[in-house]
Amino acid sequence: MVFSLTGCGNTDAKLTKYEAAASDFCTAIETKGTELTKIDLTSDTSSQDVLAVLDNIGTSFQAFSEVDVPSDYSSVEKLADDANTYMQKSVKAYHQVLEADTYDAAAAAKAYDSYQKAMNRVGYIADILAGVPVELADGDKIVQDSSTN
Repeated sequence: MVFSLTGCGNTDAKLTKYEAAASDFCTAIETKGTELTKIDLTSDTSSQDVLAVLDNIGTSFQAFSEVDVPSDYSSVEKLADDANTYMQKSVKAYHQVLEADTYDAAAAAKAYDSYQKAMNRVGYIADILAGVPVELADGDKIVQDSSTN
């Protein structure tokens, strides 16, 4: 996923800083996602390995949710906060699932659902930053047009 703010007509330092933070976040999430896929799930340390990567992903979401969002993209701030909330719930739930003595498939499904919701919001953020109108699953629309701010 690549964030692009070109063509917005705003070269403000705050916008440039946000663009860099969004790009760094995207790169970090892609890298950590690749790390997850490379974990040997048959190893004795697979649970700890998965949790370590998820903890790093959670840290990246937390940091991104704290980045100062330019007014041109004010709708992104709420989405970033929501994404962070969902990711933190997911990480916590995965810890409970993978550290338990017995596997709870329902709890794992809830953890995955929160993970998916967090990642969906990252997709929405990418669309907004690219100037694409976003329709949320519940039918609400977020359309960010910097020319109307």
